[in-house]
Amino acid sequence: MERTKVEFEARSDSAVRQVAIAEDDDELRSLLATMLRRAGYGVREFSSGSQLLKSLSLGDKQAALVTDKTLGVDLVISDIRMPGASGLDVLAKLHSTNQPVPVVLMTAFGDRSTHEQALQMGAAALIDKPFELDELLSLTDRLLTHH
Repeated sequence: MERTKVEFEARSDSAVRQVAIAEDDDELRSLLATMLRRAGYGVREFSSGSQLLKSLSLGDKQAALVTDKTLGVDLVISDIRMPGASGLDVLAKLHSTNQPVPVVLMTAFGDRSTHEQALQMGAAALIDKPFELDELLSLTDRLLTHH
């Protein structure tokens, strides 16, 4: 099967925007990170929700302590099912701070109740795997333009 190379146009308005990706599938995480970097975003990669929360100083600490400093990310893209903290755990912890950031959740198990739960908890969006890369890039652009 022949692979096609997809190029993404860099966006000058997104050069300083930081996106955190929490995904336990190394290949998917790398693909998403590459796509977002080519589009001009800064990207921080994590193989679990626990690593992401620890990096943002939200690991075992009370989220209320994070009130006077920036989290250092403008958007979080997270898988729902991961070892350690799930994407829903990440969403809950981020939205309990005084500096919530938009969270996009990804899942290969996107039943209606999962979608409803994620949206009720404050997810900016939930997308089902597999998805088109430009769909996620377009969603990222919209969220970071309006947030």
